[in-house]
Amino acid sequence: DEMRKIIPTVIAAILIINGCKSDYNRMKIVNYKTADNPETLTQNFQYAYFDVGRSGDYYIVLESFEPMTRKSAKILKQVLYAKLLWRPIPGRTYAESSQINARIEYLITVTDAVSAKVVKEGSYIQLRYTGTGFICFSLDRKGKVMTGTIEQALLEPVNKTGQYPLGKFIFSGKFRAVRNPSAIAECRMTLRTYRK
Repeated sequence: DEMRKIIPTVIAAILIINGCKSDYNRMKIVNYKTADNPETLTQNFQYAYFDVGRSGDYYIVLESFEPMTRKSAKILKQVLYAKLLWRPIPGRTYAESSQINARIEYLITVTDAVSAKVVKEGSYIQLRYTGTGFICFSLDRKGKVMTGTIEQALLEPVNKTGQYPLGKFIFSGKFRAVRNPSAIAECRMTLRTYRK
């Protein structure tokens, strides 16, 4: 079974902590797969995008692409997608991290290097987690850069019977994203294929 062979490598790849000078887009994952012994992981995301929909909804995407091993051609792709249901405004909106203002999906895919950006037929593993969380952010004056924090997002596997490297987990950290409508649209299209 291909999945049984690759799962340990997926876990090892998630555990890799890349050297990073900035705290932005470096996320903390507290994995409760073993509830009495949670493990803390760190994941760096090389890309962070956002966009604003016609109705004023905010969309945020964090992406990471990394080789499974130094010798492997397989790529581990991780994507966090968030849709904000409402925006907290500092000084005006009462907000705390126990509130929820975002629906969040987290995808882990192992794919060939050639098709790393196109997650369709060439994929070996497609794992999806969903949940909710609290996200606060600010925009620069031109509205092109978003700086924010994901606070205590709680996610769990969509398929409760699958072999998932992470169980229920808490995801948190600071991010800095650039406005990129095409990257957000591409991610939303990919998510539609997962939900079918």
